[in-house]
Amino acid sequence: MGWFRGRVLALEGLEMEVQRGEVFGLLGPNGSGKSTAMKMILGLLRPTSGSAEVCGFRAGTISARRQIGFLPENPYFPVFLSGAELVRYYGRLSGLGGAGLVNC
Repeated sequence: MGWFRGRVLALEGLEMEVQRGEVFGLLGPNGSGKSTAMKMILGLLRPTSGSAEVCGFRAGTISARRQIGFLPENPYFPVFLSGAELVRYYGRLSGLGGAGLVNC
């Protein structure tokens, strides 16, 4: 099949809610939709139907992204940045500034 598989049905009927203060993990076998769900919540993929919110903000918006900590499957960490510099860099890419973080 290769690159031209056509449409793929993913996350049909997914409904979940994480309450304030909860720690939540997505577990499942490869291909079960964990990464797809996170990419939709982050706005990296668009769903064909349905919606998602993060702390009352539409998923994928800068306001929603400010509420999420996400480490992709294959992260790239430039060797010329210290750990603190890396966190500041990615924070600024996500629209964060200063010491104040927005909480739900």
